[in-house]
Amino acid sequence: MLCIQAKNILPTISTAIGGFTPQRYVWRICISLQAGLRFLLAYCYFHWHLRVHMGVKHLLYKNLVTVAVCCHILENVALIVLTAISSTDNAGLKTN
Repeated sequence: MLCIQAKNILPTISTAIGGFTPQRYVWRICISLQAGLRFLLAYCYFHWHLRVHMGVKHLLYKNLVTVAVCCHILENVALIVLTAISSTDNAGLKTN
């Protein structure tokens, strides 16, 4: 198997925070607070774009808006999951 070693120039947030408990919980709380606002923003964008009338292409536009909002929500859920499971928590799940 080909294994490529990549140089880590900037560490991830969970690596930078490390095992320090106060910082880890502050980071998780901040992400949780702003995630609610991001979900609200996705909801507002969805309803705002549905008010736009594109004539004969309105159904296509509505479907594309739905896909874009679903991607936005998926991105937010992934951010929450990445924040909830830190690198040190995930280290125990790896099997060799």
